[in-house]
Amino acid sequence: MRYTSSAFPRASGALLAILSLASSILAAGVARADDDPSVVHHVEPPPAPDDHPATLAVEVHGGANAPIERSTICPPAAGCVLGLGVGVGVQIERRTADRVGLWAGYDFWLLDSNAVFELAALHAIRGGVRYVFDDSTMVHPFVDAGIGLMAFGDTASVATAGGLITAGGGAELELSESVVFVTALETWLFATAPFETPDAVERSSDFGVNVALQITIGISVLVGPAVALR
Repeated sequence: MRYTSSAFPRASGALLAILSLASSILAAGVARADDDPSVVHHVEPPPAPDDHPATLAVEVHGGANAPIERSTICPPAAGCVLGLGVGVGVQIERRTADRVGLWAGYDFWLLDSNAVFELAALHAIRGGVRYVFDDSTMVHPFVDAGIGLMAFGDTASVATAGGLITAGGGAELELSESVVFVTALETWLFATAPFETPDAVERSSDFGVNVALQITIGISVLVGPAVALR
């Protein structure tokens, strides 16, 4: 069979008419479904930010320590046992969707002691709270504060113990959905019980507060529910 030039327009017109009729039938069916109250549409909105579960993260950090007030632990005319040092620490934090975190951690410092000790060591166990101001971007500024107990002495022994309060701030930088880089600057205020060092010097005999600065960098890894830190 041969198709003439007049047959092609007729076939095209018939095809367009069929497509138009099918579209009309489909539109009418959708309209009836929308108007039918018995039809239930299962469309669920995403959960609100406050409905997200709390996250659990582990942070490991290292840093440098510098005392700025040490008159009670380093009396005049005596070798100072609280010099510059370095430290490491680990903490675990539970953070809620409203950007408030509760944390607990352990810190260990090694400090210059002017040869009074082989190497002065400070151990601290702390707990506290951290508040993140803005987590809508890759950088999350925060402030935190803590309170705890400490022990101070030679590398392998404890000479005294005391209490401490810390406060500071810093920022988190998102590296992935579950890993952030953390940097912080903290002020440590601590007082110890009286003690005597190997050079026969009585230290902290009068109550006083020692002050030190700690700057840290570290990594925090999400280990809780599989959601982003923010």
